[in-house]
Amino acid sequence: MAKHVNGKPAATPRKAAKPNKVAAKRRRVHPIVRLMGEAARADWEWINKEAAKGRFHEYDREFIAAVGKKIVDHDPDFGVLLDRVVKNHGVDPRFAAIIHMSTLDCW
Repeated sequence: MAKHVNGKPAATPRKAAKPNKVAAKRRRVHPIVRLMGEAARADWEWINKEAAKGRFHEYDREFIAAVGKKIVDHDPDFGVLLDRVVKNHGVDPRFAAIIHMSTLDCW
């Protein structure tokens, strides 16, 4: 039988408190970026970084497409380029790394 203190049952011993787990802070990521695979994300990062360096000045006034961190095709018509890249390289058209180069981007 449990011991009584002052007419009340004695308290059961408390367990040591567990330390609060602090969850790692997650970066807020745009929903589209979350759907993107690592390869597509790497292509987008690469093509934007290289365009910022002025590397693609020979493609002035054209769209350029990157797959595997390489320029695979270019065309002044976005739709035609996208169709070719999807057909020839099997890229998901939603995430194809295609940018437009203009004279202002090349300086």
